[in-house]
Amino acid sequence: MRRFLALIAIPLLACLVLAACGGSAKSTASSSSSATSSAGSSPGANTAVTASGAFDKTPKVTIPKATPGNSLTVRTLIQGSGTTLTKSEALAANFVVYTWDGTTSSKRQSTFGSVPSLIPGKSLPGLEMALTGKKVGSRVLAVIPPAEGFGASGNPQAGVTATTTLVFVVDLVKAYSDPADTTGTQVSAGGRNLPTVSAKSGTAPALTFPSSSPPSALVTKTLVKGSGPKVAKGNYVVAQYVGYIWRTKKVFSSSW
Repeated sequence: MRRFLALIAIPLLACLVLAACGGSAKSTASSSSSATSSAGSSPGANTAVTASGAFDKTPKVTIPKATPGNSLTVRTLIQGSGTTLTKSEALAANFVVYTWDGTTSSKRQSTFGSVPSLIPGKSLPGLEMALTGKKVGSRVLAVIPPAEGFGASGNPQAGVTATTTLVFVVDLVKAYSDPADTTGTQVSAGGRNLPTVSAKSGTAPALTFPSSSPPSALVTKTLVKGSGPKVAKGNYVVAQYVGYIWRTKKVFSSSW
């Protein structure tokens, strides 16, 4: 079957894609950064975090048994040669993430060996700072303190507290323009016994539903015919989408 890149590869860390879920993004990421450490923290612990292995392969991550410092620490472990990532681009990436509390750490999720994640340009503040300016093909290690992570509120559903530091190792696979739109030829707008679809460039399509009942079997209709390569079994597909419930006429999910 065709596999869609997961917009959110970590269900419990759903706020990964929302910049507002974390603290303010005021810091500037660099090869390493330092700040006055809070009581009980180890300022040098963040720089002692390491990850090894080849690009696109599961990295071996080592986190010291020490209390993390409170500074955002970013290192490029493998230097890519692709396009430079900006805040206006989405990123297809493989990553592994750990939580780090006190002197203990725990692996929470990994996309290596499965479907990559699609990370929007606006994401968790520390992750956004860590990835902006990096080249596709790079592997980036980011140690994200609470201030640039989920902030004082944490994320209880994901087991993230107000003092949890996040450790990401991210392989930058490919960049996509966030406002990218269809470039093909419109061949239909739906209609008749199907919803009518209207759309403006850069916005989610809107549906107008007919008074008839929904079809009892699956119906597909091409609205805009592209000229690119045909999607084959096993391909990864990156797409914008909007989903409606026919009965309520309301959106239940959207990537826009």
